[in-house]
Amino acid sequence: MNELRAAGISCDIDYEGSSLKSQMRSADKCGAKFVLIVGDDEAAKGEALLRDMSTKEQTVVKFPDVVAAVKGKLC
Repeated sequence: MNELRAAGISCDIDYEGSSLKSQMRSADKCGAKFVLIVGDDEAAKGEALLRDMSTKEQTVVKFPDVVAAVKGKLC
């Protein structure tokens, strides 16, 4: 999150441990364009799922490439 914010990308995190479905609903209500999903499996692999909220398309992104991937989708 720090790297995303440093790149000028606003972001938020769920500290409550809500279900993924609930988090997706909340992100949709907030008007999020993208959601970065990092579960235990993804963290172990050093990657995240980048989900486009309008198309529902998900792509796997390695942690070092997250900022570039998000910026690429926003342009």
